[in-house]
Amino acid sequence: LIVNAGVTGTTLYDVGFNALYSYYGDLTATGVKIDKVGQSGVLTYYGDTTVSGVTVNDAGTYGVFDQDGTLTMSDSTVTNTVNVGVYLNLGELATVTNSTVDTTGSTGVYVYQGDLIISDTDVSNSGSVGVYVNIGDMVADAVNVVEATGQGFYVNAGALDLSDASVTGAGSHGVYVYNGVAAVENLALTDIGGTGLYVNVGDLSATAVDGSDIASQGVYVYNGDMTASDLTLDDIGSQGVYVYNG
Repeated sequence: LIVNAGVTGTTLYDVGFNALYSYYGDLTATGVKIDKVGQSGVLTYYGDTTVSGVTVNDAGTYGVFDQDGTLTMSDSTVTNTVNVGVYLNLGELATVTNSTVDTTGSTGVYVYQGDLIISDTDVSNSGSVGVYVNIGDMVADAVNVVEATGQGFYVNAGALDLSDASVTGAGSHGVYVYNGVAAVENLALTDIGGTGLYVNVGDLSATAVDGSDIASQGVYVYNGDMTASDLTLDDIGSQGVYVYNG
């Protein structure tokens, strides 16, 4: 199914390949229910993707995917994907609001070489990272990550602005920024397998961080400066707050 204009109020079940697919054109889907698809629920190449009130369940690769465009997702649910739940590749901006991403074989929400704005969204049971931007900036507000095998939030080569967020159950770090800066306010971290909040080569501003049951450092900055206030850390396996070369 190739879509250039839009699909409204459609149900697609047991599709062998991609449920909604646009190549060299924009795709807009509203109120679409997709269940059991061999490849991707929504797939766009070289165009913009806009989904609202869309449900994707049981996808063989991606839930919602866009390459070389923008991705806008609101009031939608993606569950049970073999690979990434929501994925923007080589695009300008992904915006995810008031949505749920649950049970993904890889990362829940992933942006590669682009920026992400995500708010009022729950990401759970991720086979890798909960929310990940690789070469770009992330702004996240009121986002809850539950049970990620890797990091809860991860930014590589970009800036993180994180507020009113939580990570419960991460196999690696709760929040990890590599080669970038981070501003964090009102963050709750629980049951973290590595460091709670870790900035590696960059500066950190942290306010109102509450961390418990963390295997390594509570808050760690390597090769950067830290400004912090109102930290509450309990049951920390290594240092509570650690700055190296800053």
